[in-house]
Parts: sequence; structure tokens; C-alpha cells
Amino acid sequence: MKYIIFFLLIYSISPALRSQDMGEQQKKLVIDEHYKKALEAYSRKDYPSAVNHWSEIVRLDPEQQSAKDLLRKARLELADHNKKKEKEAGGHIVEGRYAKAKDIVQILSVSDPTNARYKELFSRLDEVAAVAPEVSKGSPGTVRLIRTAMKYFLSRQENPRLAITTLRYARQRDPKSKEVEGLLGVLEGRFPKEAQEEVPIEGLDLARQKLEVALTHIYDAKYTAAIQECNEVLILEPDNVDALKRMGSAYYKLKNKPKAREVWRRAQRLAPQDKELKAFLASQ
Repeated sequence: MKYIIFFLLIYSISPALRSQDMGEQQKKLVIDEHYKKALEAYSRKDYPSAVNHWSEIVRLDPEQQSAKDLLRKARLELADHNKKKEKEAGGHIVEGRYAKAKDIVQILSVSDPTNARYKELFSRLDEVAAVAPEVSKGSPGTVRLIRTAMKYFLSRQENPRLAITTLRYARQRDPKSKEVEGLLGVLEGRFPKEAQEEVPIEGLDLARQKLEVALTHIYDAKYTAAIQECNEVLILEPDNVDALKRMGSAYYKLKNKPKAREVWRRAQRLAPQDKELKAFLASQ
């Protein structure tokens, strides 16, 4: 009777054991196939595919140390590869080629689906490119202002308020530009709070408005705030002599005379006959 029970136990367990053996064999075949595909992908510098295959090996068998080492190496290669692509996308953004930048960021997103930065940048570029695939034609001043605004919208060091202000100034300068109007709508829709931070005064362009604010800050002894306003005027108008004069005065009040002289000299190169600047520099 004991022998019969033993036989029955062996008979009942054997299929499970055989099934487990088959499962391990099948897993080994799958892992071998992933290794093959990973190495092929790595050799042709398809690092995203290599990462995916080695990740799957580690998932199937966490003890696969060689797969872990190769996965780490592939990820480093992918990061280096993506840096080149990021630089390429950044170059297109600087030159106003937003549709091309979007295409590259889409490739980056596919190669690294967990990268939140790629996902957000693609979303923004998608909206921008729908309005302005490329900004290169038209008034040079408008082109420069749009590209500047997009830099503050699309870069890692984003500044939505300044991006909106720059586009509003572009609209004051070029009210018929459909690109400016469309992009301004995109930013004001995304950043309603920032859109309310600096509202244009009717009858006064934003550069002049900010110059008046800077002057008020100087009168109120808020010199750092005055310098910031002047810097933003120079973003809108890089050759604005009044902004440079007031910035120099603010630095002078902060007892930073070398910086004040540097800024005033920059202004004097733009306006060599300006009597006020001559007086400022003569007193130093």
C-alpha cells in the first residue's frame, strides 16, 4: 500500500516538475533571444532598443549581472547620444525652426519615454509649431522678439512672464503679425497668472513703461529692482541708451562704480555725443 501511495505522489508531482523545467527552458530561450537582439542593437548604435532588451533580461532574471553591466553601459551611451540630439533641438529653437525642433524632441521622447522634460518640451513645441513652424521671415525686429520669447518659453530656465511681455511688445511693434498673436494666445492660455503680472498701459509701449518703473525704483532707493527692469528693457531693445544710463546710475548708487562705468561706456558707444553720459564719466 505504501508503494502505491508513493507511486501516486510521484505521478502527481512529475507533471508539475516537468512543466517547471519546460518553463525554465522557455525563459532561457527568451533571455538568449533578448541578448542577441540587444547586442545587435548596440552594435548598430540603436541604444534605445538595446536598453529595452537588456531591461527585459533583468526583469526576467534579476541575477543576470552581465545584463545589468551592459544595461548600465547602454544607458550611458543613450544619455550621451541624447545630449547631442538635445543640442541639435536647442539650435533649431534658437534659429526659430520649431517644427524641426519638435521632430527631434519626439525622437528623444521615444528613446526615453520616462523623461518628463522631453514630454513637456514636446507638448510646448507642438503648440508653437502649429502656429509658427519656422520664424525667419518678416521684420527683423519681430523675428528677434519672437525667438527671444520662445527661448524663455522653451528653455530649462523658463520665464513665462518675460516671454509674454516680449510677445506683447512685439505686438505693439507689429500689430498685424499673426504669428505674434497666435503665440501670445498660446502663452496666455498656459500661464494665466503670469499674464496678469505685467499689463501694458494704453498709449505707452512696454519698453518705455519699464523705463518709468526703473526710474521710480531709483527714486525709491530700490536699485536692484531698477537694474532688473533695465535689463528687461535691453531684452526688448538691446541698444536702449536710457536703459543703460539708468542701470549705470543704479550701480553707482549701490557703490559699484566699476560696473557703473562699464555700463555708461557701453551707452556712450551707442550715443557718443550724449552730454549726460559725458558728465557721468567725467565725474568718475
